[in-house]
Amino acid sequence: MQPEDSSWDTPAVKPSPEPEDLDGCFVIEAGERGAWPVLTFCDNSGAVSRETRLFFGGSWVVVDIGGDAIQSSVAETSDSARMLALIALNGRTVQSARLRGAGDLAITFVDESRLVLSGIAIAETTGEPWWFSPWHSWSD
Repeated sequence: MQPEDSSWDTPAVKPSPEPEDLDGCFVIEAGERGAWPVLTFCDNSGAVSRETRLFFGGSWVVVDIGGDAIQSSVAETSDSARMLALIALNGRTVQSARLRGAGDLAITFVDESRLVLSGIAIAETTGEPWWFSPWHSWSD
């Protein structure tokens, strides 16, 4: 048991973002972490920059400015070809990120390109189809 007047206080848990928290953030990293594709978003809107990672293990699609699907997780191409579409999102700023039916996450960038992540698990999915890491700042 901790004494009442203790410095053993546990630090506050940093929450994971809600989708709309990505509005105005920009992509600073695209790649794979373990078995999952990942995008890292940076939020510079506050006094201290903060970052979160979006991991996804379900199906996904990148839609270009004209509305054509340019790459998806289920395309019959190599893993590296699928990753090129995600890498192309690097540096793009989020206009809006919203949940849609069945738990889908739709991220629209200011150039009107989109990333849509399915909220439904596929055979290869372990855990949730997509999830955020807690916010992190370099001053933590």
